[in-house]
Amino acid sequence: MKHLTMLNVLAMTAALTLGGIGHASAMTPLAEGDAGTHLIPTVNADRYGLQLVTPARVSIRSEGWDTHGIHMRLQARLLDEHRNVVLESRQEGGHFMIDDTLAPGDYTLEVRGVYFGRRHANLQHYRLKTRVF
Repeated sequence: MKHLTMLNVLAMTAALTLGGIGHASAMTPLAEGDAGTHLIPTVNADRYGLQLVTPARVSIRSEGWDTHGIHMRLQARLLDEHRNVVLESRQEGGHFMIDDTLAPGDYTLEVRGVYFGRRHANLQHYRLKTRVF
């Protein structure tokens, strides 16, 4: 019985780590302020969860890396709880910005780096700045 329990724990850990138990399991909560520094994702999107209990204006922007000479830009989209695209980001010099009033609900922000032309090693980082008012 002890081995079966350990196998169940290992299977659950692997499923959570690899995202096999649903979309929300691999998300980082998106809090107001600076979300820290992250390596720009170029294969899979970084996902952040945002929950609103009342209607609110939400502003999310990326910053923190020098876009001069880098053939890449960040793009983002905001999805609702049914994975419908609610907003696509606007571009500002290689960075993105989302700014709109949203209804209450659970949202997912997907962030990814998009190359222009030839791919190269990516060592660039980004930060998210989030404000809810």
